[in-house]
Amino acid sequence: MKKSLLLLIVFSVLFVSPAIAEPPIDPGNSGSVNFIGREPMTMRWKRHVDYDTEELPCATNGKHVLVVSGQYSVVCLDAETGNQLWKRQTVDYVKYTPCVTSTIGLVTSKLGYIQAFDLERGEQKFLINLGFDELTTPVIGENYVFLKGLNHIARTSSVMAIDLYKGKVVGKYIQCGYSLEPPVLSQKEAFTVTPDRKGIQAISQSTLLMMWTKNLDDEVTHISTRMNHVVAVCRSGNIYAIENATGNIVWKSSVAGPVDWPATISVDHVIVCSGSNKVHSFRLSDGTQLWEKHWPVTVQPQSSRAYDIFCFGKTMSFHDPKNGEKLWQLELPSETIGQPIPFLDQIFAATRANKIIALRTAGFEISLSSRKLDLGSIPSNNPYGMTQLTVRNNSGEPQQIFTSSSSPWISVSHNGFEIMPFEQVDVAVEFDMHSLTLGESQGDVIVAWNNGSIKVDVLAKKIGEKEIIPPKPGFLSLGTTEIKLEGRLNMGTPLASITLFNKGELPVSYNAKSEVPWVVVGKSSGRIYGNTSTYFTATIINDLASIGENTAEIYVTCPETGQSFIVPVKYIRNLGRTHVILQMRIGSTVGYLGQTKIRIRPEPFIENSSIIVPLEIFKLALDATLDEYEYTFEPTYYVLQRGDIKITHRLGESRVFIQEGAGETKEMLLPCPSRLVNGRPVVPLLGIAMALRGEMIHSQMDGRVTLDVFLPELPAQR
Repeated sequence: MKKSLLLLIVFSVLFVSPAIAEPPIDPGNSGSVNFIGREPMTMRWKRHVDYDTEELPCATNGKHVLVVSGQYSVVCLDAETGNQLWKRQTVDYVKYTPCVTSTIGLVTSKLGYIQAFDLERGEQKFLINLGFDELTTPVIGENYVFLKGLNHIARTSSVMAIDLYKGKVVGKYIQCGYSLEPPVLSQKEAFTVTPDRKGIQAISQSTLLMMWTKNLDDEVTHISTRMNHVVAVCRSGNIYAIENATGNIVWKSSVAGPVDWPATISVDHVIVCSGSNKVHSFRLSDGTQLWEKHWPVTVQPQSSRAYDIFCFGKTMSFHDPKNGEKLWQLELPSETIGQPIPFLDQIFAATRANKIIALRTAGFEISLSSRKLDLGSIPSNNPYGMTQLTVRNNSGEPQQIFTSSSSPWISVSHNGFEIMPFEQVDVAVEFDMHSLTLGESQGDVIVAWNNGSIKVDVLAKKIGEKEIIPPKPGFLSLGTTEIKLEGRLNMGTPLASITLFNKGELPVSYNAKSEVPWVVVGKSSGRIYGNTSTYFTATIINDLASIGENTAEIYVTCPETGQSFIVPVKYIRNLGRTHVILQMRIGSTVGYLGQTKIRIRPEPFIENSSIIVPLEIFKLALDATLDEYEYTFEPTYYVLQRGDIKITHRLGESRVFIQEGAGETKEMLLPCPSRLVNGRPVVPLLGIAMALRGEMIHSQMDGRVTLDVFLPELPAQR
């Protein structure tokens, strides 16, 4: 029967601003981060994800955050907002962190599969069975993706390289130490522990050939690399710093072992945490100990140019790299799992409450629809009026807002109010210009909150009664403040309209966009004449949305006025029906599930006019579980289950029993009994197709066999 395994995942969640050319990565497992944040920090967003791991299950390229959700699916989040972009099923039990490039996300599974997804749309790019019992986390190098495969029976391990864009293994497998620690990469080399675990070996990333091997005659437990050094820590407590290019030992030191994590390598020092709750700092160039502290550190430390960063439960402590003295600390909402990852002015972390959180240095929390209000010309015989300003809370925490004006002719409503996370409030700005002289006047509105303030310039021109009043400047207003829709797969396309009003007399233009693939904006730009309205549409792409609640935002801007608006989108997708097409060929071990190539063993064959296929193929094709029950005095029987559909069959018989939900169990006869071929159960395809109310098509011209079936959608599929 299916066994429950412990999920061990290594995490790397980072964020990059649009100005950064490349996403931050740490392929050397050195704890290196690029962090320039400072206190105070504010919750930017949080997202509940059902992960089951003792280490963070995420990776990011700065735009997408890919999260292992449960055991058989991955979720892609928007790194800026935390909104879910898509959710997809993995081919098997996902044990380690995903790995991402700018466009592709990778996951490895318990049964030796590596699966790649397009990060924009969630489409599967390739699926490869590498033939190992287990794979480590992939690590992205200069030319290839590197990872290790483990054979648990022989207790051996090999490192391999994969061409990401061809989806193929390149070069030869190289034997390495049997462990779950992935390879570590410098700019030119890939490093692993030797097969006997008593040394280190270096592989060229360009030629994939062995460069050097260094025997340390000491059991190596962790390695990390940075700044042209690879640092090995051993079970004995010995620490070796080795030159990347030659394999020569630069220095050796020791601590009271064992060492819990890989060494953290900064630009000029190395941090090592021993099992006695001691933290040691050594000079990178010669191994001289710089300082030693007694701290109960709970994860591998991290290092930036400004800070050494340590975690104690839910506390992040930021220290001076020169002497280890604390500069400031941050209390996270709850205890984290694995390393929180700082980058630029943000920190990402996963909590034990199953929430991925993002924090940012304070100041970003509030945004306004406009930084300038142009009231146009105001006649002296009617010097009164009103306009509005939209205030939005961009953070994951409630914000107390205070509004004021230093101009006596301007008054602002809603002074001293609270905005809940990601909500917005329209504030009325009233003006009375009767006491002002003719001509142009300038005032201001101040919007303040706990961590900052924004000044809005207010411009107006008071004119005489007989002067010709010029056209009032255009001013954009939204008639639709939020979108709520429901739908399901294969049941039509949900559509919403967003109305725009120009409350001025001069024409204005607008631009609208959505950054999630399941929301498509129609008529995304246009022009609105004075005192008229228009609309654009938001279409929901059902098969790109996830089951349950999906949230997104549509961004609307007006170039002429500098206004910007956000329209929240909430879409609830109910379960529909998913279309499965499985194609095989008689006598061939190659099949296709949709567009994905799969292996079928034993190959399909014809016996007594029936097409016989391996029972295991339905596990993959139908996204099902297959449990095997063996008894001493009775034939083995199998239970194939997909959602509420349960098919039971005993080996050697011609009957199957089908139950859907709480309904009555039905019996169906197969064209011929099942049996074992090469130790694997095989069954007539037609019988299973009929049990699923699907269609089987057999072309006698080329031996092609197709199973075409619509099945109830599973919650984990999207």
